[in-house]
Amino acid sequence: MEYVDCILCRSNKSSYYKKIKEPLKSTYFTLVKCNDCRLIYLNPRPDESEIIKYYTSSYLPHRKDKSPFIFIYSLIQKAAFFWKYKLILKHSPRCKKILDYGGGNGSFSSYLNKLEIDTINYDPHINDKLKIADYIENKKFDVITLWHAMEHIHDIKTTFSHISESLKEDGILMIAIPNHDAYERKTYYRNNWVAYDVPRHLYHFTFNTFEKLIKKHNFYIEDFHVMYQDTFFNTLMSFKGKNLIKLIYRILETLFNIYKNRKLSSSLLFICKRKSL
Repeated sequence: MEYVDCILCRSNKSSYYKKIKEPLKSTYFTLVKCNDCRLIYLNPRPDESEIIKYYTSSYLPHRKDKSPFIFIYSLIQKAAFFWKYKLILKHSPRCKKILDYGGGNGSFSSYLNKLEIDTINYDPHINDKLKIADYIENKKFDVITLWHAMEHIHDIKTTFSHISESLKEDGILMIAIPNHDAYERKTYYRNNWVAYDVPRHLYHFTFNTFEKLIKKHNFYIEDFHVMYQDTFFNTLMSFKGKNLIKLIYRILETLFNIYKNRKLSSSLLFICKRKSL
């Protein structure tokens, strides 16, 4: 285990926030809140060598079994792939080359390659014998995507350095994150919110703390999108009861409040560009 300072402001002053149970191994981890910038993060946390054991075949994005739940998950995933593809074309109509960072088993990159968009997948928890530099050396990308990957990265500073080197000057950086200001977390689930996902999720961003992060690394937010599919997933996975009517009500209420205020979305997708020098 390692103790870390805040990645946003480098402060070593934080306050206890809460303990969260890891669902697969039933151990508890501590979240703290930075006293200065208010970022919530895991501290202490498993280091990069220790964290591997928490990415087993039981971890949902890495599962390959054929259970009914995984079948339904795969159907939702395919619909999400199409939505992501259309958004990429919306923000980068002439996109020819993509890096999908943290893409798990590579299913999304395979989907894009079938659509004749040259896409490279890199996931440090699967491609653990190769570093990101080996994948992107002398390559330039129109779009770099991180779909729920940023919150998993130990060395964010180095990752942004690689992104800056490999993204074209007019390229698009697309980053999706769980939103700690999510309506369903604050209203219903609190400690049981599935997107805490300790210890794999090292940081818990809001719109404001993410904006600070992206500015720190010389990018800015051009646009952002609600990820409605994550509202269904988070509510379903966080819900502990058996009352179907209550579950449906919570989903509808959450969607209504997100419609009124997009910054309450379960997850946020940010479209980022490099700042002009």
